[in-house]
Amino acid sequence: MARRGSATWWIQHYGKPCLEADHVRLEWYPGVTTIVHRGTEKVWQAIGAIMLAYGYKVPTSYTGSYKCRTKTSGSSWSGHAWPVAMDINAATNPYIRTPSLRKIRWGVDTDMPAAMVREIESILASGVVAVGWGGRWRTVKDAMHYQIHATLTEIAGGVTSPRGFYEGDEDMSMIIDALKAQDMAYYETLQQKTGSPGGNASYWGSDYTGAKPSDAEWAAAADELFSASLEAGVMTFSSGGGGKHGHPATATVVEGTKVSVVIGEAG
Repeated sequence: MARRGSATWWIQHYGKPCLEADHVRLEWYPGVTTIVHRGTEKVWQAIGAIMLAYGYKVPTSYTGSYKCRTKTSGSSWSGHAWPVAMDINAATNPYIRTPSLRKIRWGVDTDMPAAMVREIESILASGVVAVGWGGRWRTVKDAMHYQIHATLTEIAGGVTSPRGFYEGDEDMSMIIDALKAQDMAYYETLQQKTGSPGGNASYWGSDYTGAKPSDAEWAAAADELFSASLEAGVMTFSSGGGGKHGHPATATVVEGTKVSVVIGEAG
């Protein structure tokens, strides 16, 4: 029986590699749209929700998925050829050869929090572990690399995740509502901590008495403001996967200027 996550296994369950008809573009994290294999979307959305919950910033310039190629360390097809694999933030999670078979060095080989990785590894599809992480490999450590270990049938049967799912435009509209609700003090604090927003930070505050930002301005600035909020630790995120089809988002101020955005939670 082929090992899950091997080229032979992917061929058995996903068909031939490099078939672009099987691909779909997915925004799985705010402002980050990546090509993934059709039918795997929920797994990537679960990863995005977990990374958001930990405030882990995903840069578009060092993140990618599809490439019709063989593995870096061998001649068999890479998961990127389907694509059922994604490299996330390669600049701070390099590919390292470890012939000594040592384990991952947290804070050295990767900037990803150990607890965040463990939550990603806990994503299930029909009760089966859905995601493998390259930081667990023996002879190499590839901490940027996540790959699908569940079949399309298992994924279709239901994905469970401790943080729900990031659902692109649906969740972002709710995040914008949360950002709109914050006062001038929130944005002044955000600017002090991150440099964002530029210019007059008070302009974005709900209590600003001048002309208000238009919906188009909010849409253009939301990714930057949200990412800065996560980076500064003044906002947290979780999702029950409800979006417009479930319970509404809520945003509550806790610990002074810290905001908790909860998408699709029951209650």
